[in-house]
Amino acid sequence: MKKKAALFTIFVILSFFGGGFNSFFGQIRGNDPVPSGEVLEYHVNAVNHADDDLEDARASIFIYELGGFISTNTFDVDGKDNAGKFLFFNTQGIPPGEYLARITLSNDDFREVKHRYITII
Repeated sequence: MKKKAALFTIFVILSFFGGGFNSFFGQIRGNDPVPSGEVLEYHVNAVNHADDDLEDARASIFIYELGGFISTNTFDVDGKDNAGKFLFFNTQGIPPGEYLARITLSNDDFREVKHRYITII
């Protein structure tokens, strides 16, 4: 439990100093907790506050302990607009527990990272 609290504290500190006013992340929502064997769904919303278009963006989730990686196809977000993408991860054979996930929104010019715990019951 102390290890989880320490990791969470580190990620909160990094998010505080690494985040900025021009964040491209909007809301990140998931259907967890999810029963083992069902599909975990996450929705990532990209918000473009700039006048220029955001091209070839990609949303992805990496679950550290499982080594599981899922990603969307590339997508564009027009200036002053937003776009949402769904990510699906099959939890078949994954034991119940809490798993730290790295959620990334990026293209060739930027990368933003958020961390969430995913709960499988």
